[in-house]
Amino acid sequence: MSTAALRERLAELDAAIVEQKTVLKDLEWDRTAVHRQLHATSTFPVSTLPVEITAEIFSLCLPSIEELRDDRRSIAYRLNVEAPTLFLGVCRAWRDLALDTSALWATVGLCFDSIAVDVASEPVVEEFIHQWFGRAGLRPLSIVFSSTSANSPFTPSRLGDLIHRYAHRLRHIELYISQRNIPELGLDSVTFPLLQRAVLDDPFDPWPDFSAPVHIYNNAPRLHDLILLNATHFSFYTPPFSQLTKFEGEITGDLNIFVLAPNLVEAKCVVNQLGTPPASHILHPRLQFLTLSKSVYSDNAPDDDGLDILPHLTLPALQSLHISDIGDFPQSISLFFTRSFPPLRTLSTTIGRGRFSEWDTCFSRVAATLENLEVSSPTPEFQNQVFHLGSEGSIYNPLPRLRTFHLTTALETDYTTLVNFLLIRSATPTLAKIRSFRLVCRSGACLRDNLSDELGTGPGHLATLANMGIDIHIESLEKTSIKHVQYIPDDPAFNFS
Repeated sequence: MSTAALRERLAELDAAIVEQKTVLKDLEWDRTAVHRQLHATSTFPVSTLPVEITAEIFSLCLPSIEELRDDRRSIAYRLNVEAPTLFLGVCRAWRDLALDTSALWATVGLCFDSIAVDVASEPVVEEFIHQWFGRAGLRPLSIVFSSTSANSPFTPSRLGDLIHRYAHRLRHIELYISQRNIPELGLDSVTFPLLQRAVLDDPFDPWPDFSAPVHIYNNAPRLHDLILLNATHFSFYTPPFSQLTKFEGEITGDLNIFVLAPNLVEAKCVVNQLGTPPASHILHPRLQFLTLSKSVYSDNAPDDDGLDILPHLTLPALQSLHISDIGDFPQSISLFFTRSFPPLRTLSTTIGRGRFSEWDTCFSRVAATLENLEVSSPTPEFQNQVFHLGSEGSIYNPLPRLRTFHLTTALETDYTTLVNFLLIRSATPTLAKIRSFRLVCRSGACLRDNLSDELGTGPGHLATLANMGIDIHIESLEKTSIKHVQYIPDDPAFNFS
C-alpha cells in the first residue's frame, strides 16, 4: 500500500475514533441522567423512614456499658467497626443524621492501654474526647475509662483534668485504675451535680492500705449507686454512704456497709471470710433486695461458716434473697426469717445436703408472702417432698402463694410426681396456681425418654398444663437439650421447641 493510501486510511480511523468517542460520551451522559431519575423515582425503605426512627435505630446499635467496660481493642479499630462512628462512612445522609443525633455521642469508653504510646503522650486524646462530647449537645454524659498498665502515658493528672472538665454533666462514671492513683483524680474536690452511678475497679491492688481511706464523690448529691468490681473494697473509700440506695461489692472482715449506708434498698455482696462478728445484730430497716455470693479469695477457707452473714443481720423490709455458692444454712436462714419476719416474695438458694424437713421450717416462716422460689442442687428427697406440697395428708407447708418455681442442677427427677404436683397446684382452690416451672437437669439426665417412659399416658399431661397457662421449661445443664412445652390445638401430644 502506498504512502498516500496509508495516510488516507489513518485519517479514516481517526474519524471513526472521534465518532465512537462522541457516541460513548452521549451514552455516559444518558446513563447519568437515567441513574438520577432512578434515584428520584425509586423507593428505598431505609431512605423513606422518618429521621426520628432512623435515629432511634442508630441508638439501639450503640455498644452497652458492659461491652465498653470489657473492650480492650484499639480505639482506631473500634472507630471503624462500631456505632456511632460506623454510620459516618455509609452515606452523606447517614453521616449528617448521626452527627445531629446528640444521644449517640453522650457515652464514651476508652482503654488508654489500647492507644499507641506516642499518641497517648500527646493532647490528641483530650481533643478526641472534646470533639466527641461536643456532638452530645447538652445531654448528661457517661464515661468508662480504664488503664490496666501501671505505666500508662495517660497520667492520672490528665485523667483528673478530663473528669473535672465534664463533672457538671456526668451522670455515670466507671474508672478502672489503680486505687493508689485515685487520690490524684480529686474526686472529692469537684461537684458532680448530675452523677447517679459510680463504678470502681482496681486491676492492681486488691489489698490497698485501709488506714487512710480516700474520700470520693462527697459533692455528688444525686449519687445513689456505688459498684465496686472484683476485689475493690469499700473500706478503702469514703463515699456519701448515707445517700446510697444500691451497693455492689465485696465485704471482707466486717459488715460495716450495712451500718454506714442506712438507706440501702439493694445490696449485692461478694462475701469473704468475716473477722470479729458484730457485738449485736445489725438492724437495717430499708433493705429490700439482698444477693450473697462467695468471693474467689475465700476458696481456701477451711469451711463456709465464715461466709454466713445472716446470723448478724435483721432485715424486716426484705423482699428478695438470693444466696449462691456459699453453702446451705437452713437453720441460720430459718432463725434469720424468725428474727426479721420479712415480707419475702422471692427466695433463691442452694439446697445441697439439707433435708427438706430443715428447709420446710425456713419456708414456713415466709409462706404467707413467698411467691417465687428457686432452689439449686435439690436432692431427690427434697424434690419428692416439694412435689407433695399441698397434697392430701402432707405435713409440710404448701406455700399457698407460690407462683414461680425453678429447680436448677437437679438429678433423678420423678416426672410423674412433678406432673401430679403441677396438677394439684392448678386444681386446688386454696393454693395459688404455678405460672412458671423450670427444671435444669444435671449432665446425664435423659429428658425425653424419662418423660415418655414415666408417664403411662404419654407426656400430654404437660401439654395440658401448658394449655392451662403454666410456662414449663426443661433443659440440661449444658444447654444441649432444651424442651419448652407448648400446646398445639390440632395435636393432642405436646411439642418440644
